Amino acid sequence: MNYHIAVALTSCLLAGVFGQFSADWGMLGWIGFASWACFFAAGAGIEGAKKTLITTLWGMLIGCGVVYVASTTGMSNPMLLPLTAGVFIMFACGMIPFLSFVPGAFIGCAAFLGSGALLLETTVSLLVGITLGFIAERAALVLVNKTSKSSSVQ
Repeated sequence: MNYHIAVALTSCLLAGVFGQFSADWGMLGWIGFASWACFFAAGAGIEGAKKTLITTLWGMLIGCGVVYVASTTGMSNPMLLPLTAGVFIMFACGMIPFLSFVPGAFIGCAAFLGSGALLLETTVSLLVGITLGFIAERAALVLVNKTSKSSSVQ
């Protein structure tokens, strides 16, 4: 079986369950799906999971800083300056090897801000999305290996 078909099958099954029950389980489904996508964009596997974990949590931390600074200003648009500073930091930190996956930082920051600054729900949703991506990939690799072995036996 082709890897893309295998990962499509494993992902659609996991996505169906996650999409159906994420809200009931206290998660924000869209955040889980975003970190799941980051996992694959980061190259998947253990390294992709590590990159995604570190950078999405880093981005979420930046989002926390943005919200904190914005809440302490008296500006008419309090998000403007802290958000621009946050974007600068996310890109500049891309020079640091373990923070080099800048899209992960953007997803983490956007997830935190888009959730309405719900720290626990955002964190759990990001972590579950990475985990689901990892499970989907590993299950797909099992399918690919099983089908390639069975076709070579014939």
